[in-house]
Amino acid sequence: MKVTETQIRKLEITEVPNLDPISVMIEEYEVGQAKIIIQCWDRSWNVYFGSMGSPLKEFFTRTNVHYLTDKFSTEIERKCTELDHRAMQQEFVKQVRERVIEMRREWSIDADVARTVYNQCEIIDLESIAPEHHYDHWKMDHWSMCESSWERVFYDKDCFNEWCYDNVRDIYEENHNYVYLGRIVTAVREAIINQED
Repeated sequence: MKVTETQIRKLEITEVPNLDPISVMIEEYEVGQAKIIIQCWDRSWNVYFGSMGSPLKEFFTRTNVHYLTDKFSTEIERKCTELDHRAMQQEFVKQVRERVIEMRREWSIDADVARTVYNQCEIIDLESIAPEHHYDHWKMDHWSMCESSWERVFYDKDCFNEWCYDNVRDIYEENHNYVYLGRIVTAVREAIINQED
């Protein structure tokens, strides 16, 4: 049996708003290779960087938080499987309004039509007009869409359906565990970058 003693640096990060104290153990094998273990409360995450191409501090300086979080979060998905209906609603309103503004600039619709659709898109419940299955059509028979203004902007139900499939994308809720780890990694990155050589 061969036992080799290695040198490990340990950083203690405290006084980070809304986070428990964080312990970071860094074992640098040689320039460009290091293993990092992060502990916060009762959780721990570790990663081995085998080809950083530079010392750890320089690597963390030029690497963004999302990349680092992805490396530490091997068992955590960035997004949940639940749709974020509020974000999708906001995106729908934004896209409809952009179409209205573009058509108005091109003089394709008059001011009354533009104003009606621009205002009404905010009160349409996206869930109520969305198809239940991907092979179904978006519903252009919502009470406020029955006006001819919507037909002037989207022409007919088929065009509206095609426009929705092109412009209304699925947005999923953030995974709270991933967001939490991202905050921890942000603090660790900042601590490593600001550490004196």
